[in-house]
Amino acid sequence: MTSESLSAWRDLWRLSWPVALSMLATMSMGLVDLMMLGRIGAEALASLSLSITWWVAVGVFSRNICRGLEPFVSQAFGAERHDEVRNWLLQGLYTTALWIPPYFVLMIFASTGLRLLGQPEELMANVEIYCRVLALAIPFEVTFFTIRQWLQNQHHVRQALVAIVIANVMNIVFNYLLIFTFDFGIVGCALATLLCQGLQLAILVGLCWRSHLQAIWQGSLRPVWSQIALMTRYSVPAAALLSIEAWGFVAASIMVGWLGATALAAHSIGLNIVSTSFMVVLGLSTAAATLVGNAVGAQRAWMPLVWRALGFMGSVQVPMAILLWCFPEFFAAIFTTDPAVIEMSIVVLRIGALFQFCDGVQVMLFAVTRAIGDVKWPFWAGLIAHWCIGLPLAYWLGEGQGGGIAGVWKGLLGALICASIFVSFRIWWLSRQPVTELSQLLSQSAQAH
Repeated sequence: MTSESLSAWRDLWRLSWPVALSMLATMSMGLVDLMMLGRIGAEALASLSLSITWWVAVGVFSRNICRGLEPFVSQAFGAERHDEVRNWLLQGLYTTALWIPPYFVLMIFASTGLRLLGQPEELMANVEIYCRVLALAIPFEVTFFTIRQWLQNQHHVRQALVAIVIANVMNIVFNYLLIFTFDFGIVGCALATLLCQGLQLAILVGLCWRSHLQAIWQGSLRPVWSQIALMTRYSVPAAALLSIEAWGFVAASIMVGWLGATALAAHSIGLNIVSTSFMVVLGLSTAAATLVGNAVGAQRAWMPLVWRALGFMGSVQVPMAILLWCFPEFFAAIFTTDPAVIEMSIVVLRIGALFQFCDGVQVMLFAVTRAIGDVKWPFWAGLIAHWCIGLPLAYWLGEGQGGGIAGVWKGLLGALICASIFVSFRIWWLSRQPVTELSQLLSQSAQAH
């Protein structure tokens, strides 16, 4: 193994583990909420599950608009254009702020939307109050994601990890006090999340102020509308791609909701456990995308980085798949003691075990295309895989063939397999293009604006 290869492995590891841990910590906040509120009863667990489903569905687009920063910041950083890097944070914050109002309105009217989708009426009162409290956290959440994305593309990953870990610890404390001590139930859970979203943003800003943010604050703060328009051109397809997948899982959750509260609770458990593993891969993909973007900006070969990242991903996903297949009852019992929910969760988790590798491949390679600046083709590939193939298959197997929750999950598996195949072909095509052409394409767009 050459010194260059060893250096690449070290860079991937150095970037990926803090990002992966921060993604896991972000996910664990919701898992802690589910575990603590689940002790109140199945109805509380189902209400929280439905609320989180709506929160993910309506917020995923606004939350991921900051992904449009990735090609600009990572490639500018790789090319050592540091003034350009600093400018992109300010324009990124203005761009993401434009998408906060629709997100807020959709959270306020969560119960109305879920009623239109045929969800259980007995859950709506809890859903409404949870989502309205959480709407107040949206500015904190979107700003945190934007600053974190900007830092990650410059290899600064530990500040966000520290902020998220502290917020997670405080989430346990706030949940215990507000759910059990003060007996606020699901309202207490929402208030705890609101407090923690504000806390983690404050910590991140405090940690980065002198080293990264103060110089930006002391410079010109005016929005550059041409750059905002350019970022929007890249960020909308990138956010839409991530939204397509998330909305596909939300649509599947709605299908499962038609099967009753027990199925919905089992679906929530399966989805949260599989999503925990997914967060590790999402962290790895973020690290890989940063390194690929840096390499393209510096006009260096980037495909070897992709192969190393895929190998790294496999070393995580294969053991997780084995654990989920062999010990599904153990994982289900972490969330509930209800025998009916556990029995249904076992079926879900064994199908979820099959998600692991194809899900890892597609999220990793889609992140790489985004870092290169290729966002439109992946959007259409994701749309076809999830909405033209996966969801119709889920409905046919789950509802048409009477397969229930197992049929729905098999349809989701089909979507992930198709997405991984489509994006693999796209990466093969991009790898055949000269790296000088790939880097000049994005830099010329930035200069034109």
